Amino acid sequence: AFSRGNYEEAIAGYEQLIDQAGFSAPVLYNLANSYALAGKTGQAVLNYERALRLAPGDSDISGNLELLRKERGLFAGDATLAER
Repeated sequence: AFSRGNYEEAIAGYEQLIDQAGFSAPVLYNLANSYALAGKTGQAVLNYERALRLAPGDSDISGNLELLRKERGLFAGDATLAER
């Protein structure tokens, strides 16, 4: 779904996977990417931060979070939950 640009379907799939298998950094990262591309900034930030809690050193996650914050005019200088 994600590769076809159907982000709502991808979101539903990742959320179902989380319901069935629990949280993991890669799934939360992909969920956050889907939310970001669907224009759902709050949900994207939430799931990037959740992913960072599970994988605090992951530069892909932190990089995408920072990019999203810059693109959407959010507080880019604020520490993420994982950094606090």
